[in-house]
Amino acid sequence: MVYSIQYLRAVAAIAVTIFHVAFIFGWNFVPLAAGVDLFFIISGFIMWTISDARPTAPLQFIRNRIQRVLPIYWICTLLFVIAATVSPKNYDNAAFNAADIIRSLLFVPYADGTGVVQPVLIPGWTLNYEMFFYTAFCLVLFLKGRTQRLLAITGFLVLCVAVGLFAPVTPYSIVYASPLLLEFLAGVVIAFVMSRADVASTRLSVALMVLGLVSIVASSFLDKPHGFVRILVWGVPSVLIVLGALVAERASLFPKLTWLKILGDSSYSLYLTHMIAIGVAKLAIYIAGVERWTAPLALRIPLLVVTTIFCVSVGLVFYFCVEKKIAQFLKRLERGRRAASYMPAE
Repeated sequence: MVYSIQYLRAVAAIAVTIFHVAFIFGWNFVPLAAGVDLFFIISGFIMWTISDARPTAPLQFIRNRIQRVLPIYWICTLLFVIAATVSPKNYDNAAFNAADIIRSLLFVPYADGTGVVQPVLIPGWTLNYEMFFYTAFCLVLFLKGRTQRLLAITGFLVLCVAVGLFAPVTPYSIVYASPLLLEFLAGVVIAFVMSRADVASTRLSVALMVLGLVSIVASSFLDKPHGFVRILVWGVPSVLIVLGALVAERASLFPKLTWLKILGDSSYSLYLTHMIAIGVAKLAIYIAGVERWTAPLALRIPLLVVTTIFCVSVGLVFYFCVEKKIAQFLKRLERGRRAASYMPAE
């Protein structure tokens, strides 16, 4: 268990949640959106780490990823569809049709009614990137050597990004040839290097994390960056934060905090449910008779805190009551399948 990575998953999910919660009170905390970039780097790190520690057949790898991602995403997407249909005002009058829902559930990139390439459940846009990366990583696992795998995934993702420089702008090129793919690659490279380097320095870890955090905060003067600019102002600092956290853990700077680990474990549930929870919070605030955009600052700040806590609480409940239960059910099915495959023929 790499505790620093679990802690960063919690930080990333909560940062994105606050970013979206702040919008309903008229604020735009742009740097918090860098939580997504942190997620992508962490994802690359985790995929390399688990495949390196427990060699897995490519088909088993992609099956595990589908089981991990798909059920929860489908459930949350359908919950969002129901909530937005019942109470459209509290979900910004989200517009979608049956084709949009199907494409969202199948991770097929498409431009919505506003021209933005995103699925029905908006945070799910990152999963289109995740699933593409998982597919590429699955193919790389057919290679035997660690160096071969690293070179293959590096070459493939760099080639995709290079193609994007010349390809027509379509929903597919926006996702499958995005510079954001380099953040997954950065995570893979970090995992590869850290598995070979024995670095444990308090000063270095603090310097890396502080520099990364300050760099992200300094991006406040920018509008939300895109493309290679995003890689520069959010991706590179996120790499520094991940590296710093890993070095700090090796230097025994991170205590084992159960509550923070749990938040990290539940980060996927929080990430997918918080937009649904925000709609419920907006309804509650409306019923309470509070004008969210014009209320005094002394009222909006506590409301932001309470709404964030509500979103985190919903994510935790969903994690324990839905995500964990589904994971346990799928593990039982897998054990049963394996037991049946070993059963001698009569």
